[in-house]
Parts: sequence; structure tokens; C-alpha cells
Amino acid sequence: MDPICMDGAGGRSLMLVATAVAAGLAEGRSQEDIAVMAAFLDVVSDQLSLLAALQAKCGPSSSAACPEKGAVSSGPSC
Repeated sequence: MDPICMDGAGGRSLMLVATAVAAGLAEGRSQEDIAVMAAFLDVVSDQLSLLAALQAKCGPSSSAACPEKGAVSSGPSC
């Protein structure tokens, strides 16, 4: 069984942790700062989704995960 689901709450504990993290990040910040953080995290989320989809389709790519020093990785390709 997936460890996320083993808490007996069907993964709801992870949702509560995410809520607590969001509240902590927002505390004492301006509305503009919160909007920038939210937009940044949206981009991170989209990139993680894309990487997961590419790994599912093409398999993991060690060269994309660990580029050489100073090299720019174009990411996994099929």
C-alpha cells in the first residue's frame, strides 16, 4: 500500500500538511507576495507533472536528472 494512504485517512493528512505549509508561507506576507509565490508554485507543479508524464511514457532519464557541471539539460526526450 502507498505510504500516503497508510495513515487511515485516505491521504487527507497530506492535504492538511499542505494547508499548514501554505498558511505558514502566507503569514505576514503581502497579497502581492502571496500571488507571486502561488504563481511560482503553479509553475513548479506543472513541471513536476510534465516530468512524471514523460517518465511514465519514456522511462527515467539519468542524463536529464544529473546534467554535467555547467551543462544545460533540455530534459528527457522520447
